[in-house]
Amino acid sequence: MPTGTDPQPGDFSEALMQVVRARMAYLNFNITELSEKTGIPRATLSRIVNNKRVAHLENLREIALAIEMPMAQLFTAAERNLEGKDPFANGNGV
Repeated sequence: MPTGTDPQPGDFSEALMQVVRARMAYLNFNITELSEKTGIPRATLSRIVNNKRVAHLENLREIALAIEMPMAQLFTAAERNLEGKDPFANGNGV
Protein backbone atom coordinates (compact mmCIF):
# COMPACT_ATOMS: atom_id res chain seq x y z
CA MET A 1 0.00 0.00 0.00
CA PRO A 2 1.43 3.38 -0.91
CA THR A 3 2.32 5.73 1.92
CA GLY A 4 -0.38 8.23 2.81
CA THR A 5 -3.36 6.22 1.61
CA ASP A 6 -6.08 4.99 3.90
CA PRO A 7 -7.04 1.32 3.82
CA GLN A 8 -10.21 0.61 1.90
CA PRO A 9 -13.16 -1.01 3.66
CA GLY A 10 -13.40 -4.74 3.06
CA ASP A 11 -16.03 -7.42 3.45
CA PHE A 12 -15.83 -7.53 7.23
CA SER A 13 -16.16 -3.77 7.45
CA GLU A 14 -19.28 -3.90 5.26
CA ALA A 15 -20.76 -6.71 7.39
CA LEU A 16 -19.98 -4.69 10.53
CA MET A 17 -21.63 -1.55 9.18
CA GLN A 18 -24.69 -3.54 8.06
CA VAL A 19 -25.09 -4.59 11.68
CA VAL A 20 -24.61 -0.99 12.85
CA ARG A 21 -27.20 0.27 10.36
CA ALA A 22 -29.68 -2.42 11.42
CA ARG A 23 -29.16 -1.57 15.08
CA MET A 24 -29.56 2.14 14.31
CA ALA A 25 -32.86 1.38 12.58
CA TYR A 26 -33.99 -0.72 15.54
CA LEU A 27 -33.17 2.15 17.91
CA ASN A 28 -34.62 4.70 15.48
CA PHE A 29 -31.30 6.61 15.28
CA ASN A 30 -30.24 8.66 12.30
CA ILE A 31 -26.67 9.72 11.51
CA THR A 32 -27.10 13.08 13.26
CA GLU A 33 -28.30 11.43 16.49
CA LEU A 34 -25.52 8.86 16.34
CA SER A 35 -23.01 11.65 15.79
CA GLU A 36 -24.29 13.45 18.88
CA LYS A 37 -24.07 10.26 20.97
CA THR A 38 -20.58 9.32 19.77
CA GLY A 39 -18.94 12.73 19.42
CA ILE A 40 -17.76 11.69 15.94
CA PRO A 41 -18.33 14.43 13.36
CA ARG A 42 -21.42 13.71 11.27
CA ALA A 43 -19.55 13.67 7.93
CA THR A 44 -16.93 11.25 9.26
CA LEU A 45 -19.57 9.03 10.82
CA SER A 46 -21.58 8.99 7.60
CA ARG A 47 -18.52 7.80 5.66
CA ILE A 48 -17.86 5.10 8.27
CA VAL A 49 -21.45 3.85 8.51
CA ASN A 50 -21.83 3.87 4.72
CA ASN A 51 -18.58 1.89 4.41
CA LYS A 52 -16.68 4.58 2.55
CA ARG A 53 -14.06 4.78 5.30
CA VAL A 54 -12.58 2.22 7.69
CA ALA A 55 -13.43 3.00 11.31
CA HIS A 56 -10.66 3.34 13.86
CA LEU A 57 -10.99 1.11 16.88
CA GLU A 58 -11.85 4.08 19.09
CA ASN A 59 -14.65 5.04 16.67
CA LEU A 60 -16.02 1.50 16.79
CA ARG A 61 -16.04 1.61 20.57
CA GLU A 62 -17.98 4.89 20.57
CA ILE A 63 -20.43 3.53 17.99
CA ALA A 64 -20.92 0.31 19.95
CA LEU A 65 -21.60 2.26 23.15
CA ALA A 66 -24.07 4.53 21.35
CA ILE A 67 -26.03 1.63 19.84
CA GLU A 68 -25.98 -0.15 23.21
CA MET A 69 -24.16 -3.19 21.87
CA PRO A 70 -20.93 -4.48 23.44
CA MET A 71 -18.07 -4.59 20.94
CA ALA A 72 -17.71 -8.36 21.29
CA GLN A 73 -21.38 -8.77 20.45
CA LEU A 74 -21.05 -6.31 17.54
CA PHE A 75 -18.09 -8.25 16.11
CA THR A 76 -19.86 -11.60 16.60
CA ALA A 77 -22.93 -10.26 14.80
CA ALA A 78 -20.71 -9.01 11.95
CA GLU A 79 -19.02 -12.43 11.66
CA ARG A 80 -22.44 -14.10 11.51
CA ASN A 81 -23.54 -11.59 8.88
CA LEU A 82 -20.40 -12.28 6.85
CA GLU A 83 -21.21 -16.01 6.99
CA GLY A 84 -24.69 -15.32 5.59
CA LYS A 85 -26.38 -16.04 8.91
CA ASP A 86 -28.80 -13.89 10.88
CA PRO A 87 -26.48 -11.53 12.77
CA PHE A 88 -29.00 -11.09 15.55
CA ALA A 89 -29.82 -14.74 16.19
CA ASN A 90 -28.90 -16.13 19.59
CA GLY A 91 -29.55 -12.88 21.45
CA ASN A 92 -27.13 -10.70 19.48
CA GLY A 93 -29.05 -7.49 19.38
CA VAL A 94 -32.23 -6.50 17.65
